[in-house]
Amino acid sequence: MTNMTDKQKDALQQVVMYLWNDEERDFECNPADGHIFTSLTRLREFLEQEGVEVFPEPDWYKAFIEKETTDDHAAYQRRLAGG
Repeated sequence: MTNMTDKQKDALQQVVMYLWNDEERDFECNPADGHIFTSLTRLREFLEQEGVEVFPEPDWYKAFIEKETTDDHAAYQRRLAGG
């Protein structure tokens, strides 16, 4: 862990998220040494080591997955019970 504040980590997270898609596409077409995407991947790794999820799942998606898992489990239990 570093001495970075949560605000500093959040700022780095925002920069990585903002640049990621465009630079990833550019890197796929132009994988030059020293491309900025290489630095973005290092920053992302660093942030994840610091416990910052760079591309967190939205709350609605987490709730959807949780509901789907719960519904699937309930249906499975009904099938086991012969229903």
